[in-house]
Amino acid sequence: FVVAGVYGIFTTLLQMSSDYRDRTQLMNQLSQLKNGNDWMDYISTTNYSSFKTTKTTTTTNADESSSTLTSKKSVAYVICLHSAPTNPDGSLAAKTEDGRSLKMANSLAVLVASVRRIAKKSSYQTHLVAIVRRSILSEFEIPLKDDYGFDRVVAVDRLVNFDDMAEPARTQAQTNKIYFANTLVSEENDKLYMYNLTRYDRVVLLDTDVILVNQPIDELLDSPAETLGTLDYYALEPGTSHPEGGMKLSVLPPINAGFIVARPSQRVLEGVKEVLRRGKFTTGQTKDGYIAGWDGLGIGYYFGGISIQGVLPAYYFQNLTASVMTTNRTRYQAVQEYLHPALSSSNTNNNYFQEVDQCVYNVLAHPNCQGRDAGVQGTPNCRNVDCSPHVNPTMDSVKDNWKVLHFTGSCLNFRPWILCQGGALRKNAAIPELCRAFIYHWMDIAEYFLNTNENNYKSVAPNLPTCLEKLQQRFK
Repeated sequence: FVVAGVYGIFTTLLQMSSDYRDRTQLMNQLSQLKNGNDWMDYISTTNYSSFKTTKTTTTTNADESSSTLTSKKSVAYVICLHSAPTNPDGSLAAKTEDGRSLKMANSLAVLVASVRRIAKKSSYQTHLVAIVRRSILSEFEIPLKDDYGFDRVVAVDRLVNFDDMAEPARTQAQTNKIYFANTLVSEENDKLYMYNLTRYDRVVLLDTDVILVNQPIDELLDSPAETLGTLDYYALEPGTSHPEGGMKLSVLPPINAGFIVARPSQRVLEGVKEVLRRGKFTTGQTKDGYIAGWDGLGIGYYFGGISIQGVLPAYYFQNLTASVMTTNRTRYQAVQEYLHPALSSSNTNNNYFQEVDQCVYNVLAHPNCQGRDAGVQGTPNCRNVDCSPHVNPTMDSVKDNWKVLHFTGSCLNFRPWILCQGGALRKNAAIPELCRAFIYHWMDIAEYFLNTNENNYKSVAPNLPTCLEKLQQRFK
């Protein structure tokens, strides 16, 4: 009855529209809704007053006035909020006067500004989408839409309820917490809802400690691969032993979930949900000495393995581990020999994961991005999709070509929105050159944001001017 009534309302709206293309696009979106809950979520997350405007502008940038209807492919830049920001002791993080986190306010404002600036150069129609846990929707929905300019705020529940997970994954999902916050690691699985955003041609998942710089990432958006991202080799070095008995950890490294480009797919969404429901996430030993991890594949038993960083590799690499688990080669050699050829040659339907250069995308400032002179690039110590000596030959070449910077890994302790609040940084503390370059990019984007949002920055990031001034004084 509810579905029928809602459909009647939308049919009336269609009849009132004078633009055939508007009606066609709206009908295509309606046809994707499968049940009553989908319809109600669609209603709650659609900005009707700007519906026609968002469809007729080439980007969602607030400082652009173009209203020409285009046939551009669409990309959604997606953030995911599953809990209110907290301090390591579990207390709520510092708040603005209207109750939002100061840390999130500054980092999110700069992230959004970086997307808007890069979108001007992209051939894709750009949208901003926030996936927000329903339990905190009331805190974030209005600021995200009205202040930050997000086109959609999608309310979600836990991807798979704990009661629907089999043991032992259920206990792991209910107990493992992020090391710097009072948050369950498994909540990161909300990010997998990006595969449900099927109205867009591509989605780009971004953590709020990421910024886009230099040039757009259209080459990734144009890729035939279903999912693209970086493998976090430095989170799992070859030969690492488990303290409980000398067992080897995961056969394959985590997929870093701070930056992922994907083609939305219900098949992938249901596939990862099924991995979680089966719940076979164990410390048992495989025949080759690796910890069993997900489904006995030898994949995923590392920090974050209960979440998207372990679940997604278990989904994509499940048919490759038999070849990788050998005793006469290191894990990294096995990845190079088996993973990349398999991904490039055996997937005629393009339903595969493609690793990308972590010195260009999702840069964590690891040693392999410091050029040949650092003794890593072009040597057996390098950990990247391509370690040839001519690739990323110098630190300057890396800085010239990088596009996505991620304030974690080597730069975790140099997050500018923390430093400007009195973060622990000695006056003469040595900051790695790449991390210093990260900070300069962030400051440049923050200044751009303030210059283009003179009238409303106070409602978005009220202390950003003070933060920027402190950083400029510190990093002259």
